[in-house]
Amino acid sequence: MANKKEDLGWIQTFTGRKFDLIYPEVEDVVIEDIAHALSMKCRYNGHCKEFYSVAEHSVRVSLMLELEKQTPEVQFFGLMHDAAEAYLPDVPSPLKHLPEFGFFRDVERGLETTIAAKFDLPIFKHPVVDWADKQIVFGEMARLMSPLHPDCFHQGGIPIEGRMLGPERAENFFLFRYNELLKLK
Repeated sequence: MANKKEDLGWIQTFTGRKFDLIYPEVEDVVIEDIAHALSMKCRYNGHCKEFYSVAEHSVRVSLMLELEKQTPEVQFFGLMHDAAEAYLPDVPSPLKHLPEFGFFRDVERGLETTIAAKFDLPIFKHPVVDWADKQIVFGEMARLMSPLHPDCFHQGGIPIEGRMLGPERAENFFLFRYNELLKLK
């Protein structure tokens, strides 16, 4: 990316920080902003039967990795795998992968790199985290998006049961899981 020329590409975060989206700084990344923002974002662009946050999804991925006997580090990566969405909108994959969205992907990669540096995470995707994410997604879709369109890629997965947490409880659960995993890392 080019050198910083203008002071235009920033947002104010939940904790009151001025967060530069194009040139993010490690010290501006805080877990409270990530947990809060992810708890307020609905999965599937809001096209689900009830509100289901990115924070709750992230906790579920992390817990699935625990069930699969993955290390605390991998579980932590599972918790944080969508952390860039705390600062950017969640652009649906079919759109995000179009050539016209190259700039968005570059900004997202920059945020992921900064978040990885902050929390000592691998910069690249982890295969077992991707697998757990897909398993959770399939279960989410069956629960939250039925009836599913016949062209949907739904293929089994882990059923999602019980009530969805809602934003406040999802934020608290995300922070609880974060602190729990920090002790184990």
